[in-house]
Amino acid sequence: MPAIFLSKDILVDYYNNPVHPAWAKDLICRAINTNGTIEQEDLDIILDEILNEVTTPSLVIPANFGVAYPKILLNSLKHISGVNALANNQEIKFCEEGLTLIFGFNGSGKSSYFRILNMMANADIRYPVLQKAGITDFKDHMREYMYYEQNCRCAYCRIELPIACCFLQREHIIPKAPHPKWMFEPRNLCFACDRCNNFKGDEEVLRNQYAVAYPTDSKDFLIVNPFLDKYSDHIELKDGIIYVGRTKKGRFTIDTCKLYRPDLALERAKERMEKENPDSVRSQLLSLLSSLPLSDAERTQTLVNLGKIVKTYKRKHRG
Repeated sequence: MPAIFLSKDILVDYYNNPVHPAWAKDLICRAINTNGTIEQEDLDIILDEILNEVTTPSLVIPANFGVAYPKILLNSLKHISGVNALANNQEIKFCEEGLTLIFGFNGSGKSSYFRILNMMANADIRYPVLQKAGITDFKDHMREYMYYEQNCRCAYCRIELPIACCFLQREHIIPKAPHPKWMFEPRNLCFACDRCNNFKGDEEVLRNQYAVAYPTDSKDFLIVNPFLDKYSDHIELKDGIIYVGRTKKGRFTIDTCKLYRPDLALERAKERMEKENPDSVRSQLLSLLSSLPLSDAERTQTLVNLGKIVKTYKRKHRG
């Protein structure tokens, strides 16, 4: 059926359900009668009901509550223009029976429709609706700003990435899918390489996934936060090549972003070969590879790639 907004009817149904306690029903009535301005005296009365295990509510919901305004049936959403990154003049029709599902690729506009409906319903938690031009400028500015603020390095693997040939991934530290309200929170945006960004995905990184205000303490995060944590306090590079977690947070970051992947070890080895003897670095990497959780195929391919890298740098050094 079409979407129906029945917040008042929900309270009425709750009150009429015999399963729910008397004190909760009285609390609803007091909230209705005072237009939501509950006083300490009201709370004291509710507390007495809880302590005395009162089984019958002392108040009733006003007779006209829940029917003062007509129910709203939402049949369609159209004539949209200038909202987030949505294309103009799109239309969504809500089905007559059952549920209407909105699905699509990342960035296709699913969250934008939700934000419009959220605003129409006058929900308690507001999600900002931004002008299309404004949101594009904001994203581009934040992407480049964070790139240089992070010394041109990924927030998680700390590999330096050349801006000339790498797409700058705008990373949401707290993932936007389960926490859309912080999608444009500047403290939640950083720069990450494409692989770390994809491996991390929508992994929950908060100790309290139901937090209302944006967390501002390092202890609130399971993952290394580039704004709140010193990277070396949680992750060290063994021989400058292999990522080793010093703390539980460091180990969570390594596992979540798969910092044990062989391409990172090879990249780190390449950096050392610029300054050291390639054979010496190769020997160290071979001994370190045993500590990585690699399959036989991955280990074999890593050794092949390592051999190619050593040959390249030997020729370079001879030149």
